[in-house]
Amino acid sequence: MTSYPASGTGQNLQYEIEDEETGQKKKQDIDSIYLELPRNMLVNPQNGFNEGDLVKFIYQCEALGQAGDISASFSRSMIRYGFKAMMGLSNYSKRITELYKTNSVNNHAVKSLVQGVGRVCRVGGKTLDTHIYLDDQIRTDVDFSCLNHILLNSEFRAILEQAKQKSEGELDSDTNIHYLNRGTLNNRLDSAGINRYLSDNRETWVASDMTSWQALREFVLKHPTIADDELSLNPQYKKLYLHAPVNCKINRYYVETKNNYVESISYSHDLNHHKAVSDDHSPLSRLMENKTICDLFDAKGYAKSFVASDNVITPVIFTNIYKGALGEAVGRALLESCGLKLDEIKDGTKFEKFDFVLAGNPDVYVDFKLWREVSGEDDYDEMSNSVKALSAYEKLKNIKGKKALIINVLAAASNHSKIKGESNILVIPTLLEDTGGEVKINSDSIKQIFQFIQEAC
Repeated sequence: MTSYPASGTGQNLQYEIEDEETGQKKKQDIDSIYLELPRNMLVNPQNGFNEGDLVKFIYQCEALGQAGDISASFSRSMIRYGFKAMMGLSNYSKRITELYKTNSVNNHAVKSLVQGVGRVCRVGGKTLDTHIYLDDQIRTDVDFSCLNHILLNSEFRAILEQAKQKSEGELDSDTNIHYLNRGTLNNRLDSAGINRYLSDNRETWVASDMTSWQALREFVLKHPTIADDELSLNPQYKKLYLHAPVNCKINRYYVETKNNYVESISYSHDLNHHKAVSDDHSPLSRLMENKTICDLFDAKGYAKSFVASDNVITPVIFTNIYKGALGEAVGRALLESCGLKLDEIKDGTKFEKFDFVLAGNPDVYVDFKLWREVSGEDDYDEMSNSVKALSAYEKLKNIKGKKALIINVLAAASNHSKIKGESNILVIPTLLEDTGGEVKINSDSIKQIFQFIQEAC
């Protein structure tokens, strides 16, 4: 008897036989083997769980989550269970068996079986017959699809002939689950990456970070959806996307949120997944009704709709990057079409504090927003509170600016006023007015913007 780890390394396994001519004992390489279903490939919380085992268990759960085999929420649930098991506060969880159904654990079992069979193949002189006996659970429970199109020895090919193979539909379903889990993980990684870029403790940006940040925003404006072959040419952006189901192309999906965090993603709408990520849930389609903006998108190569494709941007990229970049691009084009030129902020100590600085007047800053529709004083008060929450006053003071314009790009109606008690920040509730048919620049907003700027000069 031996274990799978031991059988995969070291010298060939042998047994003693009697030489027919001399009658002396000699060693013979094994020519038959019994394979049991590999077990305990993960740390078992029931087997004297200690701190070292807990560390391994956490690593295993996180690794399965990173591989997209399980969801982030399930990984966290299992880790919580691990802590409780170590402290003796939890009974055995049947859900741990779900970890053994993942592709990574299954493929590890396949690797162990391949190594085990290899012990009867790597011999100096093979006998005519090799006998292989299998635990029946290997035939029914192990998926050998990972060995498709791989050159195998004749002994293992014989095992595959007896093993159960997953149907194409089952394989597609597994792949789709992997894509969804991976998309949820990408969303979490994207959120962490954005937070690192935009940390409140960040005092300055280096030139390379500013370039990367701007390139990312340009990329998602051009590619809110993207084909696999094009994404493969830009691997640095792969984690910004959720992959479509097997043999499908999509331009929308749905998310489940908890405490403003994405808990899971689904390709279809259901009771839990009812918030959509799509161009319908951004102002893109309405903005395309304005000729100035439409011409800008044509000139820049920005996507004018979410075309169904192999990949769609993750929820946090959609909300925190795409919409922000969309508001900036549209707002700048509209103001410059009215004769108000804006410059990008290139000073690393001021970068991303506001979107732009007024050309010819470096003391006046501009920030564009895509807030929800504004239709009255209550909504305006909410916008004012949002500006305060964004620390606009503190930012303006820190960069030694004199005035700032906070401009909401699109709304159905307008209500113009300065934030009460403040004279250095002006909130414009709508730059573009959506009448339901035509989307046009609000002339009153433009007049108020110019008046505000003249006061700053």
